[in-house]
Amino acid sequence: MRCPAALVAPLLVVALITGCSPAPEAEPSERASEPAPVSMPTSAETPVTPPPILTTVPQKFRALGTEPFWSAEVEGTRLTYTTPVTQEGATISIVRKDAGKRALYTGSIGGKPLELEIWRETCSDGMSDADYPFTVIRRIGPDTQRGCAR
Repeated sequence: MRCPAALVAPLLVVALITGCSPAPEAEPSERASEPAPVSMPTSAETPVTPPPILTTVPQKFRALGTEPFWSAEVEGTRLTYTTPVTQEGATISIVRKDAGKRALYTGSIGGKPLELEIWRETCSDGMSDADYPFTVIRRIGPDTQRGCAR
């Protein structure tokens, strides 16, 4: 592409003052061709990586509460709930949902909804000098109790 002389002359003056020399015009075969279009990967081509699970709650633990006394042993998708009255325990299926650094287990026991919420926070059972690495809230229907777990 040739520039009109009115535009080229001032550029040559600037080039001479600054000590720059104009680059020679490229031959037609040396001229850059149009850049190739950039293709963006489609969602089918892009692997989707799930976000990391932030919770530190293990898949297996034992939770307990005092006054009233209760315990819950969790292993995967099963929870065994015991009290002084039901020492043999009731085993139910549960579903785990992680939310940040907490895990929420849900199921049903005795026709009532059961929720066991657990997170890493040092806990004392209030009866002994033992410290537990996890704090728990147990809900069965409207009854809510706090406890500890390891």
